[in-house]
Amino acid sequence: MPTRYDTTAVPLQGGYIAKQCPVVAHLANDPTLEVVALDRPEDAQLRIDRGIEFEAEIFAELRALHPDGVMVDGTASRAEREAATTGAMKAGAGLIIGGRLEPDISGKRVGEPDLLVRMIEPDGRRSYLPVDVKHHLTMKDGSGAASVAVSPLATPWADSTKPEPGSVLLPREDDALQLAHYHRMLEAAGYAHANPIGGIIGKERRVVWYDLNEPMWRSGGRFRTTLERYDFEFDFRLDIIAVARRRGDDPSREPLVVPVKITDCASCDWWEVCRPVLESTDDVSLLPRIGWPQWRDLHLGGITTTEQLASLDWATADLIARGVDLRTYVNRAPDFQPPAPVADVIGKRRTKQIADLEKAGFSTAGDATRLDGSTIDVAYARGDAPLKSLAAHIDTARARLGASPAYRRREIEDVMVPRADVEIDIDMENTIDEDAYLWGALVTDSSDRTYHPFVTWEPMDAAGDARREVFDRFWSWLSGHIEASAAAGRTVAVYCYSSQAEERHMRRGLAENESGQSESVEAFIRSERWVDMRKVFEQQLITGLGSGLKVVARLAGFRWRDEDPGGGQSMVWYERAVAGDEAARMRLLTYNEDDVLATASLRAWMDESSFPSIASAP
Repeated sequence: MPTRYDTTAVPLQGGYIAKQCPVVAHLANDPTLEVVALDRPEDAQLRIDRGIEFEAEIFAELRALHPDGVMVDGTASRAEREAATTGAMKAGAGLIIGGRLEPDISGKRVGEPDLLVRMIEPDGRRSYLPVDVKHHLTMKDGSGAASVAVSPLATPWADSTKPEPGSVLLPREDDALQLAHYHRMLEAAGYAHANPIGGIIGKERRVVWYDLNEPMWRSGGRFRTTLERYDFEFDFRLDIIAVARRRGDDPSREPLVVPVKITDCASCDWWEVCRPVLESTDDVSLLPRIGWPQWRDLHLGGITTTEQLASLDWATADLIARGVDLRTYVNRAPDFQPPAPVADVIGKRRTKQIADLEKAGFSTAGDATRLDGSTIDVAYARGDAPLKSLAAHIDTARARLGASPAYRRREIEDVMVPRADVEIDIDMENTIDEDAYLWGALVTDSSDRTYHPFVTWEPMDAAGDARREVFDRFWSWLSGHIEASAAAGRTVAVYCYSSQAEERHMRRGLAENESGQSESVEAFIRSERWVDMRKVFEQQLITGLGSGLKVVARLAGFRWRDEDPGGGQSMVWYERAVAGDEAARMRLLTYNEDDVLATASLRAWMDESSFPSIASAP
């Protein structure tokens, strides 16, 4: 969208701002606020450092592969780098590494694409494509799907792509938005390719290409292209900054944005600035599973607090969740006599809606008066597309305000937890580069409870020998323990909390194992022996605090021995452990042991406790 405010005084902005939280754009530019962003957490800084190191590795490899490419001196001034980059493009350099584009004054843009790759247009004009280096994966398993097209580093050209068998694009909107920023700058400079595309070099060390004109990001009820998303987000933030800066002259001017809790808040330097504001107003975004789209719809309906949300009528919202068009029912009911069948009111062809209404006790036109109009208004506040998740949000709000630490979901009569004679809880720890270096297992049977760590403190090498060695030890032990217990006539169950990471690393470990056991891991993952306790919890219980292990295990009365437990922090401890720090090694083992103890404690609590139904919550 075009800017709506005078942005003349707004400083030039880099590509990051388009993917940054808009509230941060305000906080960083409002002169009336006496706030300072907190120091960056160690794990966040570690990720940044690893990204810089990875970028340097890719640059070195590209320089070796393309000695005729232009490497812009990163120690030079901005003006010198801009001049060198422009000069290289004018000279028709095939590859420009570490460049900096000249500022786009009218567009308010500055930018430093990691790579610029030359293309030749049909009319002979030279154009350039932006490529960025990112220290994360860019592809995922796509067996049976069309392979993603990539370019090797030896020939990083968009017209030299080849399929990557078994892999598909792992799309990241933040990456794509940054490429769109560079494309707009190249347009302003006269060097943009006719077809807007850009590439990302991830951990796979290949260029994965994005078509910036492909509709692939859902927003506002439809899929939009990367350029559409970028133009809206970038211009919106220019407006935010313009309004924020003017508050120095007019503090009464209202900001364009207010704090809303989203996923990114957990790692944001500004969270401790926004959190007190949200808590002081009991903002609904503090509830789990209410992100910005849900917050927007609730606020449009006048619902801003947990208490207001809890006061809505669940039965009315549940019918909306089931797809019943309650607005038609309520609006047309007064045109009929009260005893008229509901089918006459909404139309006989709506058989499922009729069945859902009658099952809920709404069989006539007169019954429509028992529906809650306020709840209907909130659900339809945004228009014809109702907020179908409203019923679930009402229950979450009531759980947050209720006296019980957790409630049974409405459809659950009794909480059921899979149990066995021998119970094994496992938890995996990985490095920031996603190499699993520790597999912890807690074995509980009728007479004993023992923690078994399978760990290596050897630095992870490119060949993966250390990673493979520790997994082989763990898998051999686990398989042997299961077989021995089963042979003794004892049932076995293996538990994990949120199993996606463990399953991914198991598959990776056996794919690298030369013993040919890859089928055994799939059989194990698909068997009833493998239990994801997060799924067991979420399918049956509800809290107003979320369902992460650190949350629900504390509800069960479990406490970690470490004062600051967390996966991000553990990656920092690992760096010290590999360097020989014995205290860090012990801290990691204790943390891992507590994670499996927490899963076991949660299971026992769920199995032994009596939980009230959320239907009984006030």
